[in-house]
Amino acid sequence: MQQYHPPTYALALCTLLTTLILIFVGGLVTGTDAGMAVPDWPTTFGDNMFLYPLSQMVSGLLVWIPDNLATSLDQGILTKPIQEALNIDENILSSTATVQIVEKGQVWKIYDPVANRFYTVIRQEDRLGVYVHGVLFEHSHRLLGTLVGLLTIATTISIWIYNSVKQLKWISALALIAVIIQGLLGGLRVIENSVVLAIIHASFAPISLALFISLVLLTSKKWSQPPPTTDVSQIHRLVIFTSGLIYVQLILGAILRQTAQHLSAHILVAILVAMHIILIVRRVFSDMQIFSDFAGLAMLMGSIIILQMTLGIGAWHSEFQLGERMPYMLRTVITSGHHFLGVLLFMVSFIFTLHALRHSSGETTSFGLSEYRSN
Repeated sequence: MQQYHPPTYALALCTLLTTLILIFVGGLVTGTDAGMAVPDWPTTFGDNMFLYPLSQMVSGLLVWIPDNLATSLDQGILTKPIQEALNIDENILSSTATVQIVEKGQVWKIYDPVANRFYTVIRQEDRLGVYVHGVLFEHSHRLLGTLVGLLTIATTISIWIYNSVKQLKWISALALIAVIIQGLLGGLRVIENSVVLAIIHASFAPISLALFISLVLLTSKKWSQPPPTTDVSQIHRLVIFTSGLIYVQLILGAILRQTAQHLSAHILVAILVAMHIILIVRRVFSDMQIFSDFAGLAMLMGSIIILQMTLGIGAWHSEFQLGERMPYMLRTVITSGHHFLGVLLFMVSFIFTLHALRHSSGETTSFGLSEYRSN
């Protein structure tokens, strides 16, 4: 009987689920242009990240400014007093910022193209409240990232204590290193205000996700049993290649969301991904006697790609055709949903890949799990 340690598996599963939530919120950060809502790191508007007031995190309140500045705002003019009033702690408003009148005398929008930051100014009684757009999503993203880091540390420690398989130990160590790198990339993206680092940060997330998926599967009860001996060589290379294509598609998606460029390449790879998933589904259901264990995963991939393509068309229409004419919340739901379905598709494809490799390994190593032995 091979080793299985339920607490370790539970920790790995919690880490994976929290990572999925983190990626979802990260998609909302990009979808709502909130990537630079908090201008400093690792602090939040100069405060300790973990002690930042909940009321300000929810509302995004930056500062109260004098009511008499409303006159300049009503003229659409960014005066020096307004600029100086918003220069607080790490927040610096550039002179190139523009003012948009939403409701004269009541609500204004300020956009700073240098920092890529949005502000909403609202008259409240005898003063004006300046709110930074996207603080809730951006700050929540940071807190979730910290939680993922802590869970990864706990999972890694548990694996190194309770498991004797070297391969599994090193995968957990790689997962911890990946989380650290991902956190640093996110912080540097803020400090440098770099679109390139934002793309790298988004592109690195699936690598961390793949490592966490591996930890969940390799510490599960099912994986502790002897691997099946079914010959699935007809499909495992196809699934591996498909997972690679989906990862490339996620990178192209990150580039498109950050720069609005390379749409044609994104569409081309999306078609290739869809074609490969059709091949996988067809191959699985053409010989259920051999591939019965993969029927559920194949159906799930097929369902996700249909939804993904549908939302992809919606995202193209909303971003490149309707633009601001489409309601803001609807645009966010479509684009962020499209992104998250892509991540889920990669996740299912990678799970499929590991299962196929396990079947192919037969009675051999299966990621070193044949080394598990009870005391």
